[in-house]
Amino acid sequence: MSRLQLLFPLIFWAIWLGQRGEPVVAPWMGSAIYAMSLALVVVLMRRWARRAMRGTTFRSVQATSRFHQAMFAARWAILAIHGVALLYLGFGDLILATGITFHGHVEAPATLVSSIPVVLAWIGLIWAQYPLDRAIREQNALAALNAGESIFEPPSLRQYIASNARLQVLSLLAPVAIAILLRDAVLLALDAAGMPRDGTNEVIATLMSAGFVFIVGPEILRRVLPVQRLPDSPLRDRLEAMCKRLGLRYREILVWRTHFSFCNAAVMGLVPRFRYILLSDLLLDTMDDRQVEAVFAHEAGHVMHRHMTWYVVFAVVFFLWLGAAETIVGWIFWSGHVPVQVPLETIMFGIGVLAFFLIFGSLSRSFERQADLFAARTISRAPAEDVQPDGVEVFNSALAHVARLNNMPLDARQFAHGRGRIGRVYASLVHHAGTWLHGSIRARMDYLRSLPNNPSRTSRFDRRMTAIRIALLVALCSTTAWVITSMAK
Repeated sequence: MSRLQLLFPLIFWAIWLGQRGEPVVAPWMGSAIYAMSLALVVVLMRRWARRAMRGTTFRSVQATSRFHQAMFAARWAILAIHGVALLYLGFGDLILATGITFHGHVEAPATLVSSIPVVLAWIGLIWAQYPLDRAIREQNALAALNAGESIFEPPSLRQYIASNARLQVLSLLAPVAIAILLRDAVLLALDAAGMPRDGTNEVIATLMSAGFVFIVGPEILRRVLPVQRLPDSPLRDRLEAMCKRLGLRYREILVWRTHFSFCNAAVMGLVPRFRYILLSDLLLDTMDDRQVEAVFAHEAGHVMHRHMTWYVVFAVVFFLWLGAAETIVGWIFWSGHVPVQVPLETIMFGIGVLAFFLIFGSLSRSFERQADLFAARTISRAPAEDVQPDGVEVFNSALAHVARLNNMPLDARQFAHGRGRIGRVYASLVHHAGTWLHGSIRARMDYLRSLPNNPSRTSRFDRRMTAIRIALLVALCSTTAWVITSMAK
């Protein structure tokens, strides 16, 4: 979820443009205060990391949990400081004074420049975390040596910042930046053709650029992330055989070079021509072939169940509904039923963000559980409606392995142990925010273990997923029909 936070500065900029006010200080002074505030957050987190590093113990999760909870707060603090800088400190006015909007005809440069301080602060937090992360990896290397497992040298500071910046920052912002630039290009083309730059044309330009980037985005990401083709090997033969058996089409299977920092896998691409399956170097070097197959099958499950397509359907329906809700609420406000001045855009933004994360999180966790179930069935080669204990245990062992190598707690209790009531609540909040889109490792493992002895539960889950797809499809058709009818009037 932390990567999605990087979209907030772009949204803040759009909101600020719609309700600009006079800053409380001179823009240059306010921007200096803004920069110093961001630097202070980064420096404090660096000091905290060094302090936490001295308190780490062998295989300790509790020793570092407070730091990660503080890092969660630091990211939100950076966004809050950014919002204050736009609204009250004149940072936005300073950007517009440079003239990079070309009299308002080109929005992309100012939009992207406005987010640069947040991006730099995010990279600063990566720098701040490095001492603690290196200490943990050195201790894990000692544990691996004692257990007779492979050991890897921790990445250098440059490698660590580059890997994390690519994953946490560029993997999201690069496609978004290209989409914003394409939108400006489409609008400039409409201007050249003499067509008015009204709300309808702006929406069309936005949808065209976003749709194009969404389809070809994997080609962008494979150049942002350090990847290469998985070499020919018995493992590749087994993975290709699995894809052939499942009828899974893809462009390539890639090794994700992370300097052995991440144990993870991912699938990206809506259409086979631009679909890539990524397996990290640490995952490939520390798992046996059957565990790798289980992780690969999980990613294949996302493709076979067309989760990316359903995410698109959900996003379209949600934002159409949000636009309709804003229209209705605006009519109530502007018609005099609400006698006070209320910042409608800010209210709807807050409601929309909250509703999106609540609904999207629930949908994402359901899709993750469906992919887990698909992997367990695929590994044991069970019938579509059946789940075998051997497939569950292989996939669960892979999940536990990923959690251990990524220093992830299995559940929130490991974060909250030994804390007071407020500390336990906050620790639980941080944990659930981090697992909001996937669910906790413990919950996923326990759910899979409950299925082989309870076939009716598996059937209920399958019916529930079918109902979700039907509901999304009905919502899309009805919303589209409503939009067409409204436009016709």
